[in-house]
Amino acid sequence: MPIIENGKQQPLTEEIRQIYKQLCAAPHSIQVIRDEILPRADGAALIKALIRKCGSLRQFSEKVGCDRASLSTELSRNGVDYKNIWREGIVPGLELDDDIGEAAQDISRRDIRELQTYVDDLEVQLETTRNWYEQFGAIIGRIAAEHPPQIIKAPKYFVPDTEADEELAFIHTADFHIGELVRPSDTAGLSSYNFEIFQQRRQIFQNAIDRIINGMLRKVYPIKNCIITCLGDVVTGEDIFPKQMNRIDMPLMQQIFKGAIEIADMILFFCGMFENVWLYLVPGNHGRTQTTDVNTDIILYMFIAAYLRSQPNLHIVISDSGYCGIYIDKDTDFVPFDKDNDRTWNYLFTHGDAARGFMGIPYYGMDRMVRRLSESTRVVWDRVFAGHHHDRAEAARWTIIGAWPGGTEYSMGKMQAVSRPQQLLHGFHPKQGITWQFPIYLAEQPRLTKDSEETVGLYTPKSELMSLIPGPEAGANTT
Repeated sequence: MPIIENGKQQPLTEEIRQIYKQLCAAPHSIQVIRDEILPRADGAALIKALIRKCGSLRQFSEKVGCDRASLSTELSRNGVDYKNIWREGIVPGLELDDDIGEAAQDISRRDIRELQTYVDDLEVQLETTRNWYEQFGAIIGRIAAEHPPQIIKAPKYFVPDTEADEELAFIHTADFHIGELVRPSDTAGLSSYNFEIFQQRRQIFQNAIDRIINGMLRKVYPIKNCIITCLGDVVTGEDIFPKQMNRIDMPLMQQIFKGAIEIADMILFFCGMFENVWLYLVPGNHGRTQTTDVNTDIILYMFIAAYLRSQPNLHIVISDSGYCGIYIDKDTDFVPFDKDNDRTWNYLFTHGDAARGFMGIPYYGMDRMVRRLSESTRVVWDRVFAGHHHDRAEAARWTIIGAWPGGTEYSMGKMQAVSRPQQLLHGFHPKQGITWQFPIYLAEQPRLTKDSEETVGLYTPKSELMSLIPGPEAGANTT
């Protein structure tokens, strides 16, 4: 029966039902649509009516058992514009009766209501997050005002009698994982980590940079200023992966407060070494929470910024986006340029979790990330600095700087690898870019050691539970 007869619309509700049942029962519904329905004069209108009835092309294809992509291709080949049917109102030339027509209208209205509710929830969540940050920032400010830190004066250091150009120091830090607990048994005896070990490694880190800058490099180069980066995962969190509560030595709030004090003290130490310090702070993936948009790394950074707000030679930038790009040229204050040096150096700081890896350092993933970031930002990044992957690696345009814990249960289980804890110090010259660089090792190279308490040739640590098993009783017959 045609859709329009004698110039009047005819109800085809029963026929639509029969076609719908036929498609649902057909083993190859796409073939029925192609060979039987679309060749009809009213075929396009029938298909549009059925799509409206089901709510969308995806739902229609699922109900009749055909591939959505194949169906979309077939409809496009036959000139069926199914994408605009919701703008057309009731399909032209077809009058649906109440039960089908109202069902289609209800589906459309319900989808709109659900989407609007979702948007409203997102707006409330966004506003709550903004208010939360503002309130938390005010609390941090009051605490810092009541307990002001010691102001570190501009340093006095040896200036060499040389014609060498002034250079800029870069101190890169990432993946402190404050609060993480690594037992020797987690890594076959190769690694251990907790808050006390972090504090020890912080002292090693500061002393090493002091020896390199003041004990070595300043005898050759004038080094007045410094850029410090913190590339995320300062806290380790408590709900990032299942059973993480068994892998931390302090709850999240202590990670934030104690971590902020430790990192702030470290920054003050470097403020006492350089005339000017620029601090760039980027959040990591372990700062994220499961149910909110709050990143606890940023909260910790806010504490640091409030705590150090009165330090005169410190300039702080906190990034919300996970990326922080800087440029260095003759118009910036980092290091003096020659008048004829028009070179602009571009460096990008990021946590690095956007570069997916498998069983090791994601060399291809990092190359692709640098290329895509340059294409999307329209900035050619001379080098991208990242953390996240807990090992040291570099290529032509990127550097992964290492981590504080070294090996963990994850690295040992997934990659059978335990890296040496390290960070990075390097120099910058206005003409050469990156010059000298030093990996700052925070611990010795991991290796298995013999258990001196055992006489059975034991390397890997025995279970702590063995201490609960009593030894043989005195006088017991052991034969």
